[in-house]
Amino acid sequence: MWPEYVRLNAELPFEFARKSKACGVPYFVFFSTKGVYRPNTEFIDKKTVPVPQKLYGNSKLEGEKNILTLANENFKISVLRSPVVYGEGCKGNFPKLVDLSKRIHIFPRIYNKRSMIYIWNLCEFVRRLIEKPLPDPIVFPQDKDVFGVTDLMIALWEERKEKYYLSYLLAFIVRLLLKLNVSKKLNTMFLDTVYENEMSSYYNYEYCVFSFREAIKHILSSAE
Repeated sequence: MWPEYVRLNAELPFEFARKSKACGVPYFVFFSTKGVYRPNTEFIDKKTVPVPQKLYGNSKLEGEKNILTLANENFKISVLRSPVVYGEGCKGNFPKLVDLSKRIHIFPRIYNKRSMIYIWNLCEFVRRLIEKPLPDPIVFPQDKDVFGVTDLMIALWEERKEKYYLSYLLAFIVRLLLKLNVSKKLNTMFLDTVYENEMSSYYNYEYCVFSFREAIKHILSSAE
């Protein structure tokens, strides 16, 4: 699989960027990923060294390095290391949690924090980038509201006006399993991993047009 990852995430974007530069395109945006960092890194700032552990993150980091070699005064490049993107029609754990919230109404009382970005906030960020590119080649958009899986479940239940219960016993069990490191999926759900807030704030860039609760309301209304 590694050759396919490299072809799609490194070689093809580089070739596309190279041809764009040759055609006189002044600005190029490359979508990278938080996956260039070690999984479940608790706190990430601009000094955090990328150490990807998966093929996807490795290939994206290679793509970053290749594309940035093309940058000059006439060809500006922005690399977006966005965190997890959530929203209508997204894949991964988010729709599974939305579905889970419909079937259960009890959850561990654990308040973790994970940087994420709502799809329409990301779109607004890209729109502003196109209008006025930032001087830093690598950018880190994220929602203003940093929330965890329990906050998400609560928001889903409350938006649907459903009753729920947060369990200390389940929280104790989950913390024990996290300490034993028995499940990568459990780690992904409940461990902290956040971007430094300051590195996601850009002068005159009010790109978070949806708050977390507004995003959840919008997602649920779109699904009806």
